[in-house]
Amino acid sequence: MNTKLPLLPVVGKEENQLFERLVLAAPQGPINFDQMAIEWCKNVDAVNIFPKLPVYLRTHYSKWQQNQRVRDAVDRAAPGEARLREINAGFGIQSAGTVGTGTPPEATMVPVILPPTLQQPPGTLLQPVVGVVVGGTMVGGAPPTRGVEGKKTRGQRGKDGVGIVRHKRCKYCTQHGKSFEEASICPGRGTWSMCTGGESGISLECMICNSITKCRCPMPKKT
Repeated sequence: MNTKLPLLPVVGKEENQLFERLVLAAPQGPINFDQMAIEWCKNVDAVNIFPKLPVYLRTHYSKWQQNQRVRDAVDRAAPGEARLREINAGFGIQSAGTVGTGTPPEATMVPVILPPTLQQPPGTLLQPVVGVVVGGTMVGGAPPTRGVEGKKTRGQRGKDGVGIVRHKRCKYCTQHGKSFEEASICPGRGTWSMCTGGESGISLECMICNSITKCRCPMPKKT
């Protein structure tokens, strides 16, 4: 736009006062912000007031209307607020002075007694609600259907008792129906060793992925 300085929105005391004068002086009906921008330029002093685009005046008008509504609400409530302050200041009773002492009576405020609260149910009846109502349906908040109590995670299991020995079994031997003793002595029960439960010590294949090496397939559960 070949301007030496960027055009900014309405800021500062002087520009806000000029904006209000132009709005109040505008004819009845919708405001022509293009014409208002031209009138604005007649008051530009390049010190406190700078040129404005019509879009800046249009957006500032909504803020000005909101501020006017706030001022009007405060002005309408001012008489009632003053009356209420007067009533509160004079709301008191004169207490009689001490007889025979010449003590003047003093104004004492009458205490406002609040009504008692409703009796609350016992704490045992207050159940925390952890669910959320979505579309009239409670989501969450219900107890789990499967028992998870007593289930221990990694690192929570204690040490074995005296005389208790854990026997690892080869997964491949167990899948092929080998006995507990055979699966317990097969080298395949280790982490990296291979199964030797097949014929002539050949490694048995995994029934899920047909692998003869270590795999991560889950061992079939007993039925």
